[in-house]
Amino acid sequence: MNQREIHPTSPSHYTRWDIQPLDFIARNNLDFLRGNIIKYILRFDAKDGLQDLEKARTYLERLIEREKSKPDKGDNLNNMENENHGKSKGCYLHLQDARPFPRY
Repeated sequence: MNQREIHPTSPSHYTRWDIQPLDFIARNNLDFLRGNIIKYILRFDAKDGLQDLEKARTYLERLIEREKSKPDKGDNLNNMENENHGKSKGCYLHLQDARPFPRY
């Protein structure tokens, strides 16, 4: 066993990736639910198998419920049209208005 494998924050089921899940989660400022989903999915085949997938599903279900409870989630365009009797108050960009990105 090398030192990385016995270190409690760098177990072998995480160090096999180019970037450890903990580093990825921190660098991308992911919240608790997303971080645990990533952690359990990445380690399932090297650690606790189906138990890790079940844990990932638990966190995914909580994330889905959280997102469903937000008033602005879902199909926003359809929601706006339904709330406004078919008259959407959205903002649209027409292709003729689009400008190419500048080259640097």
